[in-house]
Formats: sequence, structure tokens, C-alpha cells
Amino acid sequence: MSIDEPERCKPTAPKRYLLNPSGTAGDIHPYIAFGCQLRNRGHEVYVLTNPLFKNLIEQYGLIFVPIGQPMQWSDIRNDNRIHRSSESWQAIKWGAVGTMREVFTQIQRLCEPQKTVLVSPPWCIGARIARDALSIPLASIVLNPVVLRSKIRAPRTPSMYLPDWMPRWMKRYQYWIADTFFIDPLIGKEINGFLAELGLPSAKRFMNGWWFSPDLVLGLFDEWFVQPQPDWPTSVTCVGHTLWDPPGDESICGNVEAFLDSGEKPICFVPGSVGPGRSDYYEIAAKACAATNSRGLILDRVDLDTLPALPETMHVAAYVPLREVLPRCSAIVHSGCMGTSVQAMAAGIPQLVRPCVNDQPDIAARLRRLGVAEVISPKQFEVQNVQNALQRIVSNQAMMESCRLIAARIKPDQASNLIADRLEDLA
Repeated sequence: MSIDEPERCKPTAPKRYLLNPSGTAGDIHPYIAFGCQLRNRGHEVYVLTNPLFKNLIEQYGLIFVPIGQPMQWSDIRNDNRIHRSSESWQAIKWGAVGTMREVFTQIQRLCEPQKTVLVSPPWCIGARIARDALSIPLASIVLNPVVLRSKIRAPRTPSMYLPDWMPRWMKRYQYWIADTFFIDPLIGKEINGFLAELGLPSAKRFMNGWWFSPDLVLGLFDEWFVQPQPDWPTSVTCVGHTLWDPPGDESICGNVEAFLDSGEKPICFVPGSVGPGRSDYYEIAAKACAATNSRGLILDRVDLDTLPALPETMHVAAYVPLREVLPRCSAIVHSGCMGTSVQAMAAGIPQLVRPCVNDQPDIAARLRRLGVAEVISPKQFEVQNVQNALQRIVSNQAMMESCRLIAARIKPDQASNLIADRLEDLA
């Protein structure tokens, strides 16, 4: 569905929005962005998520509600399951049912009849069940287009092979196998047990449509990036990419600023919240930069005391706002997370994507189709391969032109306003 602006009826009184994001920083930031829009319009905005993000959420005047046990960045990056696609599906169980009852209890506590609206990703099952049990409108937020199944043009789904040429019945059969023998046995018992306790009918094939809200589904991407398919399990409104990221620590940003000012544009390396996944990542980055006569900037949440010795042409820093840094870089190497990919597209720089798990292979394939990226597998991530790929992308004039054209299509501040508009309509 395109994003034409209809005549809208504004709510006559402030509403209470309960946002329930789950995941890493890239999953949380968009909720803060449109949460601030809602707060500025006079609404109450609660954010129900992990205590890891408490300070960030409260910094922007949103009401924080803790969900789950406190995590640290080291807990995420040291979980080896995250780095293995064969085991990453186990994260579905934690995301879907690990906090299901706790989320439901908090929603029940905070709910005010006729005033409350729920907002969550589809895999936060506690919110999906609260929608039915408590009769609260729910908006499903889709950050990762890999969850939008299609038998026409399917996303790149881990452990599945769904090329465009494959007959639709074969794709349908693969989805059925995944649901019947993997997904439902993984999460079905806990979900249906809770539904029975609440007097709600049981469900099955949860990822085949059930976990999307019947009320509203918002895709946080543009239609030129994720082409809507007529057989998507529900009607999805594409509202565009959010580009919000919080300011970084002043001292860290100052050091990065000094490095950027001291020479030619560097190549930026962003391993992502889950970390590089291999011990020689920094050595490979340094050697590839040296071989291409480039400087390198590595942005990673890591203890600097544990890093190997790196040349002066390499600088390592913790979080800094990508929106400010990437326009001053010549290229970026990253894992294919949606947030980083969009920031790189907005900066208009070529990308070398090393996808590992979950939605990363799908995002990488979409970037390659747009002509703004090359893709390298984790097994191919060696000095010579990275060096050759970097030399190709920085000298590829066709890719540079594609980057420029795509950057011109991204509207940095539009998506958050449109999301807030749709959520007010839902209220």
C-alpha cells in the first residue's frame, strides 16, 4: 500500500501508547524516534523493553518499563548462537515467548480502556495476545522485511531456498515444512498454553500471518527497497526508513572527529551489535586498508584494552552517530543490519556487506540488487578477498552513481512523522 496522505481525524484527547520493541540498538532506535513524535504531540509514551536501554529511553522523556533480565553488550556479542545461522532460529523462542507473560502483565497493568494503543514487532507475542484478550488496538512494526513471506518474490530466509524462478507451490511447501516441523514445535506449546489460560482460541503457523496485528502493519522501509507483494500475509503500509540515532559520548566523538580531520576519507567498519564473530576481524580490516592505501575507522562496542596492536592509520571507537560519520567516509564494511544499511544509503557511499544470520542475507541481497553494495560471505572474509572487494567498490563509477541516486530518494525526517500519523489514526 502506498503512503498517500488521507484526510485524517486527529484524536480529541491524549492517548497512552505502549511501545514494546525487542532486540538490539537498531531495533530500539526507531521506536524512540516515533515515540518522541508522539510525546511531542501530547501523548503518554511508555517503552517496555530490556533494562539495557533504560538510560537512553529516559533521556528522551519517554517512560521506561523494564522487561526481562538486564543485559550487557558483552552478553549479546558473546552468545555464539548469534553467529551461527543454524542456531540463530533459537532466538525466536526467547523473543516470542521468553517475555510473553511479563509483557502481557505490564500491558494489563498500564492499559486504560479506550485510551491505550499497543505498538510492537510481530515477534513480541505478549502484545499480540494482549490485543485479543484486552481489546486494545495493536500496530505491528516491521523493521525486517524477511518476516514478510511471499510465494512470488520471497525474501532471503535463513535455511530456506526460495529463488524467484521456483514454482509457488514449492515455496508454499517449504513454508509449511518450516512452520510444522520447526517453528510451531519451538514456540507453539507455550503460546497456546497461555491462550488457553485466557480463554482464547489456539493458533498455529504463527509466522504465517497470525503474529501480525489485524489492525495495522507498518513497514519501516520504502517501496523501492522492499517491493510490496500481492500475497503478503497482511496489508502493509510502507512509511519509509527512519534514520534516527542518539548522540555519542562527547570524548569519543571528539577523537573520531580528530581522526576524520587528519587525512583522507577512511573506510568505515561496523561489525554491529553482535560483534565481528571472529577474532581476526580487526587484523583483516587493518591489512585490507593497508593494501588499498586507505585509512580505517572501526566502530565497535569493545574493550579497547583487549584489541590487537593496530597501525596509526586505523582508529577504533565505540558508538558514534552514523548519520554524522558516514558522509565523511569513502565506503563501509558491515554485516547487513537494516539500520546501518539505511544510514549508508543515506550517506551515498558504497557498501561491502558480510551477512551472517537472521535478516542480514536478505538485506544484503536487496542492497546488491540496488547496485550499491557487494556481498562477501563470512567464510570469504579474508585479507585478499576484502582488499579486492574494496578496490572494486571504491573505483566502480556505476556503483557510485547508484549510491548518489539512492541517497537522493531517502527522506530523513519523514518516516517518524508518518508513523505517528498512522498511530494517531489507529487511536
